[in-house]
Amino acid sequence: KATVSVLYWQMAINSPSLKWSEHMKPSVLNRGHLGDEDEVEREERWRLKWKSFAIVYIAYTGYHFTRNNISAAKMGLKSDVGLTLGELGSVDTSFLTMYAMGQFISGAMADTWGPRATMMTGMIGSAACNLIIGLADNPSLELKVLWALNGIFQATGWACSLKVLSNWFPESERAFAVGAWCTNSSVGSIATAFLAGTIMSFFAWRGAFIIPALLVLGLAVVVYFGLYNDPEEVGMRHTCDTEVPIDEESPLLGSGSTGVKRMYLSLLTPDTTPLLTDVTVDSVRSLMNGGEAPLISMLKEPRVWIMGCGYFFVKLVRYSMWFWMPMYLHTVQGYSVQAATFAGSAFDIGGVIGLLIVGKACDKYMPHRARAASLGLLCLSGALMIFPTLAAMSPTMCVAGLMLCGLTLYAPDCIVAGASAQDIGGLEGTASAAGIINGLGSIGACFQGFVVSFIVTLYGWDKLFYFFSVSVLFAVVIMAPLSLKPWVVRSS
Repeated sequence: KATVSVLYWQMAINSPSLKWSEHMKPSVLNRGHLGDEDEVEREERWRLKWKSFAIVYIAYTGYHFTRNNISAAKMGLKSDVGLTLGELGSVDTSFLTMYAMGQFISGAMADTWGPRATMMTGMIGSAACNLIIGLADNPSLELKVLWALNGIFQATGWACSLKVLSNWFPESERAFAVGAWCTNSSVGSIATAFLAGTIMSFFAWRGAFIIPALLVLGLAVVVYFGLYNDPEEVGMRHTCDTEVPIDEESPLLGSGSTGVKRMYLSLLTPDTTPLLTDVTVDSVRSLMNGGEAPLISMLKEPRVWIMGCGYFFVKLVRYSMWFWMPMYLHTVQGYSVQAATFAGSAFDIGGVIGLLIVGKACDKYMPHRARAASLGLLCLSGALMIFPTLAAMSPTMCVAGLMLCGLTLYAPDCIVAGASAQDIGGLEGTASAAGIINGLGSIGACFQGFVVSFIVTLYGWDKLFYFFSVSVLFAVVIMAPLSLKPWVVRSS
């Protein structure tokens, strides 16, 4: 603990963004914990923390404008451009495939370049793809190529946002912060449906691509000028309020770091000035990661792969519910097209409730991420098993069943891909960890079309929900090695 504290203080002194005096008073240097800040500093940190939250919330909501808009434009693309249902389906598949691949890339970019630059690049690239499609004379080829490229740009949103939240929110507040932030998925989907539907009535399918693209370009400007990557950019210390014990196997005091041990012992001597001036931010961060890039370090982290493989099944279920629930309600339960669409939104509404309630509860009562996620997934498995029965009773029970499924799915989904990635990755590897976990989950989303059509065709809709229930149990089994062990937060 002493080693981390001394090195962290020296990182703060040498950080050019802080511009502190060389003759800093010892009382200021020794403020090693956020609780030691005065009232003015705490208020400023609180303001900037929630400002950063608001910006990444609005920005990721904007990502949906240039992602989900194709759902409203498909009818026009089919009638005006002449694309078949098979071609439109292949466009979706290519997008999801590139989106999954992009998660691995974007995480490394955010850890290397910073989340602000990476997010702005993704938003501009996504907007450009939409503008070209909307302005093309016959966008058949452009749609197939550029919508796949759009998947890569869209992948920058998740990892970058989690990186910012990890930098600004301490571990004790992280589950609630990420849970509240994840509600933008539902908000973005609903807002895009309303926006694209309204635009289509005035400007046809081209407007559904052009106008959302212009809005996203405006949001990219907001991100560039208003978002801070971390507290260091404004002269504050990182939100490291969690102390992780250092044992003999740690990167700092392990058997292979005798030089660091000697440096640590030297730092405790009275004549420390020459040694302290040689310690830099980059050298300490490289030391904490064993000299490896964050992406390489996270690829070697077993917990990342366990969470990612479990998330494969969670995201398969979530995307299947998103894409196919209105059709189930229309064909099986006899709802009209409009009623099926509105009833299906109960799934998202339940998810918002679950994210806000469960996130706060986890921070206070169950900080063990894998255990909390597994408990939620067990509840989800039961909800999926009884949903066909509830849906057949009455519309009210059907909506209640959908809300229950959303409540029990969104919360563990957010814990696995959000808060756990932040804990595992630490300040330097959050984006890489989030990218890998979400990338593996997105592979599961790519299979949703095949899985749903295959099971429904051969066995019927009811068996599909039973399959979802068993799939969620697979995720619980995969994460069992972590659920049964103490949860460790990576020190940064």
